[in-house]
Amino acid sequence: MTNYQNHRLFAEKLVQEGGAIALRDFNQQKFSTEWKSDHSYVTQTDTEIETRFRSLIATEYPDHSIYGEEYGGSLDPSRPTWILDPLDGTTNFSHHIPLFCSMAALQIDGKIVAAAVSSPIQDLIFSASLGAGATVNNKPFPNPSQETELDSTTLLLDSGKSTNARSDSFHFLATCGHQFRSFRKFGCMVAPLLYAIHSKLEAAIIFGVDLYDIAGLSLIMSEAGYTTLGKTGNEWRLTENSDFIVTTSALKSKIEVLV
Repeated sequence: MTNYQNHRLFAEKLVQEGGAIALRDFNQQKFSTEWKSDHSYVTQTDTEIETRFRSLIATEYPDHSIYGEEYGGSLDPSRPTWILDPLDGTTNFSHHIPLFCSMAALQIDGKIVAAAVSSPIQDLIFSASLGAGATVNNKPFPNPSQETELDSTTLLLDSGKSTNARSDSFHFLATCGHQFRSFRKFGCMVAPLLYAIHSKLEAAIIFGVDLYDIAGLSLIMSEAGYTTLGKTGNEWRLTENSDFIVTTSALKSKIEVLV
């Protein structure tokens, strides 16, 4: 198997720099906030981080493509492509809620092969490379939860920005939410990782989410021993927008029935 460790280390470098910029602006509260056409927030911090990412990638991997939230790009499976979310949880960030992250992942031959996520408030770097496991601050993830009952499980529920994605999440909660002990909606993809490092993640369901939000998450969770599923409970596959589910082997069969 190809060793993607150098790409993983570079992904860590990217998000560490992105996290540092985000933490600086979060603490100083000196940034402007605007609305995008999809009614989501964007700040100058988002664009500054992605600009920095692109500069570093162009220097280190000039032959690689880039697909980022703020400046777009092409997702060509025939070319190595960096998938970037410079600041995930911008709404939290702009309201001074300390739950946001910076994310980078590399796709080669249609697979995510290296990824990293920085959670600067918690001073954590999550990363993985294909076939080499996942780490948090260079230490292995703890084993996934062995909980087998939904009524003892906290569901992490979220959605993308579209009306359909939000409607799907509300419908799921109305029809299936009673089967879980409780649910949480954090508005940031780092939440499943924070739960996982305490062995408290059993189920996270995100409807209609963009690839740059979950590309890194998909590899890190898989390498940490979790199951990732897509629409209707099938194996998750790389696509620009999809439902995304993370669960444990102990709960997989029960989650598949619900979705």
